[in-house]
Amino acid sequence: MLKLKNLKVYDPVNGVNGEIKDICMEDGLIVSDNDKADEIRDMSGHIAMAGAIDIHTHIAGEPLPFLRDADNPLLAPSQILGEQYLGLGYTVAVNAAMCALNAREAILEENAIKDLDIGNLVWVGENPLFTKLINEESKESNKSLPEYLSWLLSISGALGLKLINPCGGQSSAESSYHKTIDKMIDATMDLRLAHPLHLHHPFLGSNIASDAVCETIKAAAGRPLHLAHLQFYGYTKNSNDETISAAEKLADAINSNPNITCDVGAVTFGEAAAVTADLEFGEKFGKSKKGFVSTLWEADGGFCVLPMKYSAKNRMNATQFLTGLELMLLVKDPSRICLTTDFPNGGSFLAYPYLIHLLMDKSFRDEELKKLNSKALATSAVPSIKREYSYYEIAQMTRSGPAKLLGFSGKGHLGIGANGGLSCYKEMGNKEDMFRNPAACLKGKKELLSAPKIEYNIDFVKKLTEGVYSVAFEDLEDVHSWAQSLH
Repeated sequence: MLKLKNLKVYDPVNGVNGEIKDICMEDGLIVSDNDKADEIRDMSGHIAMAGAIDIHTHIAGEPLPFLRDADNPLLAPSQILGEQYLGLGYTVAVNAAMCALNAREAILEENAIKDLDIGNLVWVGENPLFTKLINEESKESNKSLPEYLSWLLSISGALGLKLINPCGGQSSAESSYHKTIDKMIDATMDLRLAHPLHLHHPFLGSNIASDAVCETIKAAAGRPLHLAHLQFYGYTKNSNDETISAAEKLADAINSNPNITCDVGAVTFGEAAAVTADLEFGEKFGKSKKGFVSTLWEADGGFCVLPMKYSAKNRMNATQFLTGLELMLLVKDPSRICLTTDFPNGGSFLAYPYLIHLLMDKSFRDEELKKLNSKALATSAVPSIKREYSYYEIAQMTRSGPAKLLGFSGKGHLGIGANGGLSCYKEMGNKEDMFRNPAACLKGKKELLSAPKIEYNIDFVKKLTEGVYSVAFEDLEDVHSWAQSLH
């Protein structure tokens, strides 16, 4: 047993806000102090939080192989990711868009990422069978959709469901993105999944996106819904037809609807890559740009990638950066807006310490704003916002909030029996240096992160999917026991 003495602890789940405490760990679990420690370390001058959780990242599976030949290694997730995440105090990550037929490849890649617990979200959106089931109104279709979704979860071993750009944002007599979202919210609840529907909303990057997202929040009518990478929807036009932030409108909608959660998808400056199954957006944004690659994935829609770079001097890039900051500073409850960069879409997760410094230190933030495109800065509310995050709020945003959203009762806190690991940081004024160099990041107990097994009617789903896939139905067997064997 390892005993860490005199830590200043921030543990929102257990209401601990800066109290000096001793913490004991054994075999990846937080245990009670029984005075039989094999090793004792005095950690005076250090703060402690649970291992951090990245709720939305892209680190394995399709379409990442398209980036393997990129010049910048940031763009090609690899086995070193575990070391990099632990190097920031992160012990858990959620791969936010797994294709069901690609599950085994993705899980094998994740298994090669040592020391990091990884869960997956299985995605639906452009799948013709899925669209057919959504649009049918018969009693049979009301049975078909939950059976199909249960099967997808089973063959992927996923934590939850990711809905990507339903209906391409279009509505017609046959289909409607509003109806698709509505039915998927209900289906996620009916399946009793811990994580709400994880929604990649239509109109990503569009100046009408903020209005559409607010309409969806209203239509959710109190039902749980998680909005992915919200920054990419935080724009509108001013009277001069210039793109400006709509973060205040989105933050107000979230503040007024406690059923809604989000991750920010913050943009940071430097190398990045658009990696998405929103093929419509990808082709509109990148088809004429160097390095753009897209492909259709059997029966499930399309993927595309585009290497790119964000610059502080570029007006649109600076507006994106400011929009992400504004969202984090205006959403009142940090446990309902998770810190993400939608890696690698908004940039690298290695920028998390920098973003934390911006949130915690108003004077540092003001100095950094001077580096931005002046026209973008002139239209932003960020310079006028005085809020500074506390350690407790950072723990809510990066630990307890994501853990609650994912249904991880043993992670995101430091209570007895917790299995999500422990991060210790030497307290200092420069929060970026502090959170970039943990004095210790102790792994939790390794476990397979997936939803509880959901039963489905095998014969019914086999008939439903007959002729849709090139892979025999019998070969798309439940991956839970197989994935467990890898652990």
